[in-house]
Amino acid sequence: MISPPDARVGLGVGLGLSLALHALIYVLITTFGTVPELDFEFEMPTEIEFGMTDAMEASEAFEAPSTPPPTEPAGGEPAEEGTGEAAVDAGVPDAGRPDLGPPDMGPPDLGPRVAEAEPEEPESAAEGEGDAPAALPAGAQIAIRIDMERVRTSALNREVRELMAAIPDWQMLLEGSGLDPLDDLDRLLITSPNLQRSRMILAGRHSHPDEGTEFIRAVVARFAAERGVEAAWSEQEGVPVAPWPNQDATERVIAIVGPRHFVIARPADLSTVLAIAVTRETDDEAVEAASGADALLSMGDAEAFSVEVEGARNFVRGRAEHVPERIRLAIREVDDTAQVRGRARYEDEEAATEAATFWSAERDRFARNLFVGGFVRGLTLEGDGRNVVIEHQLSLGQMRLVMGYMQGLMTRRRPAPSP
Repeated sequence: MISPPDARVGLGVGLGLSLALHALIYVLITTFGTVPELDFEFEMPTEIEFGMTDAMEASEAFEAPSTPPPTEPAGGEPAEEGTGEAAVDAGVPDAGRPDLGPPDMGPPDLGPRVAEAEPEEPESAAEGEGDAPAALPAGAQIAIRIDMERVRTSALNREVRELMAAIPDWQMLLEGSGLDPLDDLDRLLITSPNLQRSRMILAGRHSHPDEGTEFIRAVVARFAAERGVEAAWSEQEGVPVAPWPNQDATERVIAIVGPRHFVIARPADLSTVLAIAVTRETDDEAVEAASGADALLSMGDAEAFSVEVEGARNFVRGRAEHVPERIRLAIREVDDTAQVRGRARYEDEEAATEAATFWSAERDRFARNLFVGGFVRGLTLEGDGRNVVIEHQLSLGQMRLVMGYMQGLMTRRRPAPSP
């Protein structure tokens, strides 16, 4: 007669198998499931100049828009002669407004302002002169360019909107103007050396070609009326400018830089922005062939979204020897996939070769990971002189997760507001 199995033996075997299985799962998770770490982490610098990796000078001056500003105020009285400027009332009604003084006073004091030091670099063009090249100071910048025409019809429309909303405070610069970036613009540039609101710069090309510069002037007039200030036009760096009294305490102007193009920036940053436009005309890494204000907004063929980081090592903390001087990444939709293309620039060809080897090894390490492996498999990194060329393809579902991660990264790394 066969005796029944001892229950204690079965229990012991079951516990042993359970422990072994859990140990195996633990080893697999710790080996393949824990997201690998890099030797550095991202960080936004607090004090840095808005500029390029290396100080340089634009080879030519920015070409002012071909459409001259009006020479008469809305009230019909001729502009004062001999001043070299046309201080033009943009059509804001006078009734019910407090006396704000002469039109060229700019916006009234909206509260305490942080003293902002002027750049120490010598100015290459005096105010009102547009025929001398401007200096590009050494510094850094993050530049995000969005083709709104493509975004409006993109399968990633919602994710792009959410990512734009996560960029700290940039939309506060437009509140009260009635300008809707997604409906009124064909191209948008958001750039800053550190994503702090006080250093944010916007540029765009509006989507109303029949209205030309008058659309911009109407926006300025409406914004001035909303804020209860004068929309007085003058000239700076050879282009028409008017005060832009947005909600924060930073003084800004809006400049008409092309037939449908504008820039919103601090007066001290305007010359740098125009010099960047000139530099992009002849940049061997530039995208579409463009000149003037279109060069400032230029993107590659069929691209919907691009990000350029100038002075990239200023945005990391830790071992940064394989971080490039400059990097550009762009996304375009092709046959229900998101194609990612990029170029990272290093000091010389040797540094680029070493970086390609390092990042290829990091790609292989991440590819073995359970959670992120699917996002990096298939990514290629190839040296091309002093550059590393990056190419990848993701499904739209993977792209949504990547953009969600970028949204969270920007939110977590949001710098503390200026005093």
